[in-house]
Amino acid sequence: MCVGGWLCDQRTWRLIEYRWNREIERENKLSGRLGLQSLSRYHAADLHARRSEYKGWTEDRGVRFTKRLIDILGKPKSQPIGIACGVSFADMLAASPEWDRHHPRHKWELAAYRMCMLSCLRLVLDTMSKEYPDENVTVIHDRGKFNGAAQSAFDAIKQSRKLSNIDSLLTVTPLSWKDCTALQPADMMVFEGRKLVKNNPGNVESFRRSLQRMIGRGIKLRVWNIPQEGLKETIDKHLKALDEEANNPGA
Repeated sequence: MCVGGWLCDQRTWRLIEYRWNREIERENKLSGRLGLQSLSRYHAADLHARRSEYKGWTEDRGVRFTKRLIDILGKPKSQPIGIACGVSFADMLAASPEWDRHHPRHKWELAAYRMCMLSCLRLVLDTMSKEYPDENVTVIHDRGKFNGAAQSAFDAIKQSRKLSNIDSLLTVTPLSWKDCTALQPADMMVFEGRKLVKNNPGNVESFRRSLQRMIGRGIKLRVWNIPQEGLKETIDKHLKALDEEANNPGA
């Protein structure tokens, strides 16, 4: 499980979204000439597997497309900051095998998402205090089955007064990629963060080339892998919070 995205100012987001959409249009013109399906959006997993809307693409075309999108993120004077947090399901099950026997898969997926979202929000606030100390932030996430877990994580961190700049975190809002182009580069960050957490490379030279390109463009990345140590207690805590909310809706 990995939750991630990008943090930057509104003006930069507008510039990134404009250039991102132009790049999608550019690829669709090429696809039209090749007799291939048009893209509705960038989707990292489908591009990597060259399936769905990317069926018929060559590996070289996919690499060049990804490079140009990364360059879009690296162009603005005020570059976005990549943030991601992930946890290994294998570590979760190793930490608490009996937990998996007593709860269906979707429940531990929700707990994993809540755990990663909470960690991401902490990273966001920490980054805000260093990079945007006088600004506020609105969090937008992809609308879907994790809406409740995202809101739960947001509510939990807002109730904590341990962070001095907690009031700079304004809202968390679920949107569709159709309504928010910024969710497409977020998808890229999640994909790369998930690969990084899964492969756990020992040094930058072992990173995927796409991540190395981001770093080469001067883009700051903050990626956190939740360790196995203490994971059982953490899982139980998030499961309990989700269960309490489910049993007391609107409380």
